[in-house]
Amino acid sequence: MDASIPIVGRVRGAAAGTLCAGAALPAHSLGGGELPSSGTLIVLAAFGATIGAVVARSSGRLPGLIAALWVGQLVGHLLLGAMAGHGTPWSTAMLASHTVAAVVVGVCLWFGEHLVALLASSVRRWLVRTSPHAPAEQRITPRIWSDSADHPQFLIGSRAPTRGPPVALAR
Repeated sequence: MDASIPIVGRVRGAAAGTLCAGAALPAHSLGGGELPSSGTLIVLAAFGATIGAVVARSSGRLPGLIAALWVGQLVGHLLLGAMAGHGTPWSTAMLASHTVAAVVVGVCLWFGEHLVALLASSVRRWLVRTSPHAPAEQRITPRIWSDSADHPQFLIGSRAPTRGPPVALAR
């Protein structure tokens, strides 16, 4: 891949290519097609790498991601049909299963990318704020909970429960 593509794009492309080629198999068999031979799997994997390279250069927006994966599913269907030697029968079930596969994979990739970005920014922020090299106004010290009576309200109910009826019913 090109060095100018950011790491997020590379990971998105690798995941999209792998999942697009991988999702074409169950989608094709759920639509009524047969499972491929090992030679077909190699061609499908090479095609998945091509889809991955295209998606890596994209912006990562959901409609574009789903569109690229849908085109990948359709070309994957053509490859699976052509390599099996039976042509490409398009049934409604086949088209629906490939479309559902593209949408599900696209939404999962999009959510996964955003969750990783959220997690990475949270970890980065925490590491900067707890670092001894951080400026004094940004530095925080982790709070150590003690057994004193100044527990926050959400921790009060987290201990072992008492046996007996609730206090409101006992009165």
